[in-house]
Amino acid sequence: PEDKPEPIEEPPAPEPPSEPTSMQKPVKKAPSVKSPASTAPQQAPANNPEQPAASVVKAGIGMSFQADPKSQRYVITEVHPSGPAGIAVNEKVMFITDALLAVNGVPVDGKPIPAIVQEILGPEHTPVQLTITRMKKHKPVGGRIILELVRVRPGTIPPGAKGIVRVVSDTEGKVGPTPEAAAVAAQSHRSDSLKAAGEEELPPGWVQETDPASGRVYYVNHTLKTFSWARPVAQK
Repeated sequence: PEDKPEPIEEPPAPEPPSEPTSMQKPVKKAPSVKSPASTAPQQAPANNPEQPAASVVKAGIGMSFQADPKSQRYVITEVHPSGPAGIAVNEKVMFITDALLAVNGVPVDGKPIPAIVQEILGPEHTPVQLTITRMKKHKPVGGRIILELVRVRPGTIPPGAKGIVRVVSDTEGKVGPTPEAAAVAAQSHRSDSLKAAGEEELPPGWVQETDPASGRVYYVNHTLKTFSWARPVAQK
């Protein structure tokens, strides 16, 4: 019988290498680099013109006035003794019963009292000009007087401060009270010293409000278009 050739055995497959080849080696990632914005110190942002400015402190001059039906003018009725208007009265350049004609050169005739008050109010330590005239028996006497008063909150003016009140113009040629104005001013000061401590209910039509500049309470009658720093008392 023919001898059958012995089968040739194939050599065993080589074992996989113990270490990965260059194609199999993991690629090392470069270390992450942080953005300079997160590592550098934060700088203050540039000024933004759209951002609201800091709140401005407003102040007035410490003066009350109301409409006089007979003269159809606004008449000064009261001043705060430690305010700019009070200094003007002490210096005898303004008097109770004087009529207010204009604020910063703009006539006040026909304007409601709240609108006039807003024109008088302004940034603290800035000037406001009032045009006034003396009144006698509900009629103007003499010429026009223009005063410049610095807006300051009452009670914050240092003793002996100068430049709070200045006479800009006096077409009458002199600044002085009429006898009626002097009498009313004296009566007003006496009334202030004799006010009772108790407070009565407000008369009809009057409401209590607060001045945003000074925080002082005042009283408004929108029907009569008038206001007063003093608490109104019902007539008995």
